[in-house]
Amino acid sequence: MAVDVMNLLSMHTFSDELTSIAVSFQVLKLKNSVFLWIGSSDEKCFNDLNLAMVVPPAEITSARLMGNLLTPSSVLTKRLCKKLNKPIYLSYNLPQNDNMLLEVVNKRLNKEIESYPDKF
Repeated sequence: MAVDVMNLLSMHTFSDELTSIAVSFQVLKLKNSVFLWIGSSDEKCFNDLNLAMVVPPAEITSARLMGNLLTPSSVLTKRLCKKLNKPIYLSYNLPQNDNMLLEVVNKRLNKEIESYPDKF
């Protein structure tokens, strides 16, 4: 049985200079969820992974799959899950102790979602 992979997933990348850091975003849109990698354009790494999903009736639950337990990236994962209403896998590989950067990243991400909703 052949599976048309092109209809099951798509990739979208963009980058921006945020608070003096070149930040890259890579979005992998899956059939019913989104995988998002956010990190430095200069230093590609994969040190963090969160999952958030809607659990009936309308609660959002999240889990840290990889990385430090005390990081604010789970908040961003929950926000995206609520906005997109689908499971979100998020790998946030920027300084975790910089709440200002996290908010700027959130704003940039929301701008991209509003401009290209079909990519998410």
